[in-house]
Amino acid sequence: MPLSLSPHPNKTYTLAYITALPLELTTALTLLDDIHGIPQSQPPGDNNAYILGRIGNHNVVMTCLPAGRMGTGAAAAVGEGVRRSFVGVRVAVLVGIGGGVSCFHRGGEDVRLGDVVVGVPGGGGYGGVIQYDLGDGEGQLNAPPEKLLGYVTMVNCLLERNNCLGEVLGELGEKYAYPVHVEDRLFCSGYYHRGGGCLACGDGDRDGEIYREKRESTLPVVHVGTIASGNTVIGDGVTRDRICSRYKGSVLCFEMEAAGLVNSLPCLVVRGISDYADVHKNDEWRLRAIAAAASYAKALILHIPPEEAPQEVVQVTELVEEIKEIRGELAQVKAMLETGLSRINYSLWDLQGTKYKVWKEFFQWLLPFGFGRQQQECLKED
Repeated sequence: MPLSLSPHPNKTYTLAYITALPLELTTALTLLDDIHGIPQSQPPGDNNAYILGRIGNHNVVMTCLPAGRMGTGAAAAVGEGVRRSFVGVRVAVLVGIGGGVSCFHRGGEDVRLGDVVVGVPGGGGYGGVIQYDLGDGEGQLNAPPEKLLGYVTMVNCLLERNNCLGEVLGELGEKYAYPVHVEDRLFCSGYYHRGGGCLACGDGDRDGEIYREKRESTLPVVHVGTIASGNTVIGDGVTRDRICSRYKGSVLCFEMEAAGLVNSLPCLVVRGISDYADVHKNDEWRLRAIAAAASYAKALILHIPPEEAPQEVVQVTELVEEIKEIRGELAQVKAMLETGLSRINYSLWDLQGTKYKVWKEFFQWLLPFGFGRQQQECLKED
C-alpha cells in the first residue's frame, strides 16, 4: 500500500533523522511510534525521498541517501534538501554504522563491536567531527547544537545508572540480537590475513590478537569523542592508526557522511560500531551495530522536550515572488490613476466663472496636486 499524505504541514516537523544505508532507515522506521506518511508538498530542487512520523512528542522527518550514492557530497545534498522542504527542522541526527578505534591498550577508550560512538567536542579541540581527507588542511566543521550536547550528557548519565537501551533493542526483535556466534576480536594494526577472508581471523589462531576481558553485559556502551569522516572506506589498521595520530588520538570512529552534513544542518552524529576499520572487517556485526545506534538515537529523542513549531514560516524565495507580484499590480493601479487624473484635469479647461471656482475648490480638496498650470496654458492658447 502506498503511503498517504501526512495530515501535518511540513513546517510542523522539527527534527530530522538521516541515514546513509537503506537497512539503517528500515531499522529506524521500526522504532517510529507512528507513521504519518509522505510530505504534503516538496519544492523543486529537493530530490530526497521522505517518510514522516512521530517519536515521542516529536514530529520526525526520516530520509536516506539516494541509492548508489555515498560520501560527504551526497550527504550535503540531502541536508540541503531537508532545509528546503522542512523549514521548521531545528536539529538532525545522522544515525548508522561506523568503524571503531579501540585504544584501551594504549590507555584510551575500550570501543568494542556493537558499541555506540557519539560525535561531541573534546580532546584535541575538535568539534565532534573532522574531515581527514583534505590533505594538509582540516575542514572547519560545525559542532553539534548546544541543546543536543546537553541532552547527550544527561542521557549518558541515565544510562550509567540504568542502561535502558535493552528495552529499545527489544522492540527490534531477534534479528538485531547480540551475535553470540561471532567472537569480538581486536588485532594489532599490522596483523594481516594469512589468506582468504576471515570471520574473527582464524580458527583458534590468537596471533596478533589484543586480549580484552569479556564484559558482563552485552548491552551497548556509549562513547563520546571525535568522529573522522571522509570519502574513502578505511579498511586497513595501519592507515587507521596513522590518521588517528594526526588528531592526537582523539578519533573513536571512522565513517563517510558526517563531514558533508554537519555544515548543512545542526546535527549530532551517532554511530554503531560494526568493525574496527581494519582488514578483519566483516558484516557479522552490522545488524547489531545499526540497532545499537538507532536505539541510542531514540532514547535521546525521547528525552528532548518538544519545541513549538514556528507559526509563520515563509520561504524567502516564495516571499520575493509575492513581493514582485504585488509591485506589478501596484504599478498597474498607478498607471490607471495617472491616466484618469489627467483626463479630469483637461476636462476642467472649459469651465468658466463661478462654476469653475466651485469645481476648482472641490478638486483642490480631492487631488494631491494642483491643476492651475494646465488651465493657464489652455487660456493662453484661447
